[in-house]
Amino acid sequence: MVLGRRSRYCARSVAHPNPWRRQFQFREWLLNQAREGGYDVLLPINEASIVAADALREDIESHAHLLMPSATHLLYTLSKVQASGLARRVGLSTPRTVFIREADDPDAWNDDLGSLRFPIIIKVDNYLRRDGVYVKGRTFEASTPEDAAAHLGGFRGGPATVMAQEMVPGYGAGAFLLRSGGRTRLRFAHRRLHKVPYTGGYSSLRVSSRDGDLIEQAERLLAACDYEGVAMVEFRLGRDDGRPYFMEINGRLWGSLALALHAGVDFPRAWLECQLGGAADDSQPEYPAQLRCRDAIPSELYYLASVLKASGDNGATPPSKLGALIEFLTLSLNPRVRSDTLWLSDPAPWIEAVRHTAPDLLGRAARRVKSHLLARKGRSIYKEAHLNHQRNLDRPSYFSRRPSSILILCYGNICRSPFAEHYWNEQVERRGLDGPRATSAGFFWDQGRHAPERFEQIYHGFGLDLTAHRSRLVTRNQLEAADAILVMDQHNHRDLKSAFPDMIEKTHFLGQFGKGDEIEIEDPYVSPLPRVREVFNRIAQSLDRLLDLIQQAPLSNQPND
Repeated sequence: MVLGRRSRYCARSVAHPNPWRRQFQFREWLLNQAREGGYDVLLPINEASIVAADALREDIESHAHLLMPSATHLLYTLSKVQASGLARRVGLSTPRTVFIREADDPDAWNDDLGSLRFPIIIKVDNYLRRDGVYVKGRTFEASTPEDAAAHLGGFRGGPATVMAQEMVPGYGAGAFLLRSGGRTRLRFAHRRLHKVPYTGGYSSLRVSSRDGDLIEQAERLLAACDYEGVAMVEFRLGRDDGRPYFMEINGRLWGSLALALHAGVDFPRAWLECQLGGAADDSQPEYPAQLRCRDAIPSELYYLASVLKASGDNGATPPSKLGALIEFLTLSLNPRVRSDTLWLSDPAPWIEAVRHTAPDLLGRAARRVKSHLLARKGRSIYKEAHLNHQRNLDRPSYFSRRPSSILILCYGNICRSPFAEHYWNEQVERRGLDGPRATSAGFFWDQGRHAPERFEQIYHGFGLDLTAHRSRLVTRNQLEAADAILVMDQHNHRDLKSAFPDMIEKTHFLGQFGKGDEIEIEDPYVSPLPRVREVFNRIAQSLDRLLDLIQQAPLSNQPND
């Protein structure tokens, strides 16, 4: 959702390749735009486009002014590891930190976390893969050393720089600076009030502040590397001691910029004037403290939704549901609370936000209703599957004839089913058996996708290599050729029954063969690595038990007593 293209100040908009997924194609497009677009200034607005512009900096700057940090300063704005190292050298307070892999020595790996108090936060920097995917950095919370080891295992053999830090209870705050000609031209600060979701994420409601100590520490940090341009220096204010702990440097225009604009601190205009060598106004506005600004649509709605559906099972105490609802209505009716997108002189972006958000929220509500209905229907499916499973277990052999081929299905064919396929075939080979062999497929239309790179160390822990795997869409020929079909959850079962109802008779839930009464095996695609490992362990245990049952079945030329 690009709201700016609806602005009255936007003359035209053009589509481009996704710089996160297609970095090299985006670079080619960007260079053509710089050469042929007739632009005075190019302003990359996210890390992936900044990396692309930096790679083409010399060519681009021969055609247009490039509004972004220098290559030297990008070392700190694109890397939390490098920025934290700089902050420590300057003398800023940082959480207790272990640098696991630093950019200066990418072959060194230090996962000795004994000096840290758990829970901890593991921070992984952005990195560019060889296939042109620019992978966005991630943060993981680890409650125990075992959790941390599981998370870190996924990055040991990769290129990303990694560090671990103790958690700092408190709230987020930011100091915003524009530096030009070796000095600070503009200053601003704010504190986060709401995050999306409420447990942690980007801010949806903030309040301006005049925190002189915060601004002074940010100035000291940026002066130490002779920074030029705009930067948001992010801190965590300790709940117990009120001390600002450095978190990261954001070297681009930030999502909460509207608060500074409403307060009269116009960073974009001043930055542009400095870049173009014009007469920039050096006077620092006396902006108001306690000015609140929010992204009511959609972010505040999503914040409210996260509170209303919170259960507290994740260990975080949720705000009062009634209090959050009353606060949302009160803020919405308060004319002194400003909006990120609603400007009376330019209302079209806000209208665009409403137009996109309304169907999204309706879709979410519809999916929740559908989920409840499917859960009810699923109980019926599970009951029938359980009865069939018990009936087969009570027979002399689970299968009347030994299957000669197995097809394993999940939704995307990049996580569960390819792992199951490779694990099964490896076990068959290791035990010296003559079959059956397994293949895998999925129901998602986009074929040729890789298994998630962050799972590589987990695969290796099972002795598997999935780097050559590419996702496949299930076909009737595959289904007809299989003697037994394994699915992971009711969604797979429903998709199969909808498209190929005649194949259900030879279909089984893989989870039935594992320990416990749980039939479904969840999709681990977005799960933290410790949970991913648990899912794969369960798949392996289920397959081991299934392999034993299959070996007990008579061969096709033997009678089933």
